[in-house]
Amino acid sequence: MKYIIYSFILMYTNIAFSQKDMLFTYERESSDAFTIGFKSMEDGKAIIFSIDQFSGSQPINLATYLTKVDYCGDIDVYTKAEVSGYKRLMFFDGVNNGNGYTFVATGINNLDGQSYLVTVSSPLDLSSFEVIERTTIDYLFISSIDYHSIMDPNTELNYVAFSVSNNYSSDRAIMMLSYNTDGIIEKLSSIEVEDVSLYDYYYNASSQTHYLMSGSTITILNNAFEVIKDYDIYVQLDDKKVFNFDYRILYADTSNVQLLGRWINTKSLYLYSVSFEGNEIIPGDYDDTSFPDIVTYVLRKKINQSNKVVVSVSTDELDTPVSVPNTNYFWELDQDGKILKTYKFKDEYKKNMRITDVDENGILLGVGYEYVPDKNIFVILNDESSFLVGNQDLKDNVNNFLVYPNPTDGIFFVSDNLIDFSVQIFDLLGQEVYQVSLIENSEKRIDVSHLPAGQYHIIITNDNIKQYSKIIKI
Repeated sequence: MKYIIYSFILMYTNIAFSQKDMLFTYERESSDAFTIGFKSMEDGKAIIFSIDQFSGSQPINLATYLTKVDYCGDIDVYTKAEVSGYKRLMFFDGVNNGNGYTFVATGINNLDGQSYLVTVSSPLDLSSFEVIERTTIDYLFISSIDYHSIMDPNTELNYVAFSVSNNYSSDRAIMMLSYNTDGIIEKLSSIEVEDVSLYDYYYNASSQTHYLMSGSTITILNNAFEVIKDYDIYVQLDDKKVFNFDYRILYADTSNVQLLGRWINTKSLYLYSVSFEGNEIIPGDYDDTSFPDIVTYVLRKKINQSNKVVVSVSTDELDTPVSVPNTNYFWELDQDGKILKTYKFKDEYKKNMRITDVDENGILLGVGYEYVPDKNIFVILNDESSFLVGNQDLKDNVNNFLVYPNPTDGIFFVSDNLIDFSVQIFDLLGQEVYQVSLIENSEKRIDVSHLPAGQYHIIITNDNIKQYSKIIKI
């Protein structure tokens, strides 16, 4: 492994991150590396998809690195994804198939030199990769705009919408893919649209219809990926039709759509609803007062199988020096755009953070970039805590306390160099399962006999300093 990665934990309370806490990071492979996604495997683990050497008009040394983490941020596996007979592999999606993982990737076959989309099987330890199915594609790489994936909870088919190209700076086509957890490709289609830059994707599981947002156009597809209708979206303002293209779809059916938009000139957010009548749209409510009056960039949205909607934005990153901290917002919305919860994060340096997945339990997974230290970051958020991971040698936050006996059958003790501290215990999903406060001269005895057997993460807080360890309950 190229990097030795230590795990640390950053906590927040209610809706705002504590600015007292430190941010930890993990290094990328090279200056040309970036993180394309971070997705839950729905088994208490998640996979980060990192792409290395993706630059130039024809990337020739491109490679995918997979980082498998648990829900408390610990690194389980870090590996380069290599498939026999293929080169320039770009892994970008995956699911748990019950016995291991099924991934989706693009790559070049060494024998015929053709570009393929492949499904790949892997055991849980990511020790090997084997092609399940393959189909030729005209363009090799997932291009500059984010890919979008969702699983239909009724059919358990996985749908992925993405733009492809032969480089990272231009989009050539929009593709739609459906595959099952065993890696069988149900359908792969190139979608005929005027603007091939894909800005958003929405799937209505009830009607099994798909909605693509490309440019200012919404394209409605049936489950065979055939175009039903497309509508050019405009905002009616002061008797003028104003067109915009930076939209995210919060809800859509064959009659209505609820949008979150961002004006390019002012970089501000607004809510907008339209309805469909024949080949025309009927403008609905326009609201530019629901969100803070901030400069926003990198507007992204994720919706999980239970229709939990999360929007993420970064602020001021283009308007101030990189050394000036900005604020990142993650908003949970209902399908009408009402803000249900706000996650707000501001730290020492400027960051660009985005939510890339919302798992079946509503836990948020995100990745980002911190400019001044030139580091990649990732975050796991639930209603109790947030976890950030890094590989820096941080002497102020190393494990300088001892828990014993470990493993334990129910009772353990904390080393006696600590006084007046609190103990929080989390399961592997990052959920707090026990909390207790210990005072000076106490026995420092902790009883977890009521907890099920398994591995747990422990946070000791003393004088606003958080320290981290693990224990196994047998």
